[in-house]
Amino acid sequence: MCREEIISVIVPVYNVEAYLARCVDSILEQTYPHLDVILVDDGSKDASGAICDSYAAGDPRIRVIHKENGGLSSARNAGIDAAKGGLLAFLDSDDLWTPVFLERLYAALTECGADFAVCLFRRFRGEPPQELPETKKTVSLSRQEAFECLFDGRNENMVVAPNKLYRRTLFDRIRYPVGKLHEDEAVIHELIGNAKTAAWVEEAHYLYRQAPDSITTAKFSLKRLDETYAKEQRIAYFESRGMQDLADRTKIVYLNNLMRLYRTVQAEVEDRAAAREACKKLYDRFCDTCKPGLLRDSSLYQRIWFTLFRYIPGLLSRLDHWRLGRKENI
Repeated sequence: MCREEIISVIVPVYNVEAYLARCVDSILEQTYPHLDVILVDDGSKDASGAICDSYAAGDPRIRVIHKENGGLSSARNAGIDAAKGGLLAFLDSDDLWTPVFLERLYAALTECGADFAVCLFRRFRGEPPQELPETKKTVSLSRQEAFECLFDGRNENMVVAPNKLYRRTLFDRIRYPVGKLHEDEAVIHELIGNAKTAAWVEEAHYLYRQAPDSITTAKFSLKRLDETYAKEQRIAYFESRGMQDLADRTKIVYLNNLMRLYRTVQAEVEDRAAAREACKKLYDRFCDTCKPGLLRDSSLYQRIWFTLFRYIPGLLSRLDHWRLGRKENI
């Protein structure tokens, strides 16, 4: 493994003229210099495309793909197809890297002989933090240990795509699902399954901007029910490979998600007909999944709530409404 390995950096771009320059600057400020930067202008209607072209004109390592709008997955996939490097990294166009993001993850990847390396991400509003995190020991994870991260406090950092450095070969048969939200969740199990080893870096080198109009902070939309699609894909993946324990544990997570989404839809979707239809689908999926024996290892508390939801699905929503009313009256 040599220092001259090229890293293809893929940046999906859509209407981010206010943030794009700082994002690209954080790439060009990387201490790891061997880069193939691909800015994918996903049909932007503001000046984002022109900003991309300006950067490409000033640095031969930067290329621009202009395409019709197809969403985040479509833009990432276009970047993967165009990548020249043996390593891949993704950066969302309103986010930033610390200057040593790539150097640190490349060192971890090399040290562990890993197929991908992951670091922590740090949320920020306004101006990004300037200080670098303290360097900590890299942890090598087996495939099974990486799967375990999907069920504990490391889940969020393991699932998201842009806080990682990947070997290009992991994506030989994998692309992000076009037209779906929660696209990271829909493929992370496949990426782990393709990897023999992962490197865990307990340092926050990915800086995640919490913008007021981001997908995750915007008002709830029924489109966010794509979260269930991602879990369904993961369950099917584990079952098709005989990993029944992981499939059953994912089903428990899935059931909790269905309950949470049911309550959220009831509380926040103003179109009541659409809300009723969505809630019926969520409830039917819950009943189809919550089979006898699945809850044998669950806590008593969890079994009680699952049983209540199965037989009185509206109860939790009424309890939420009652608790909210009590808070407002305090």
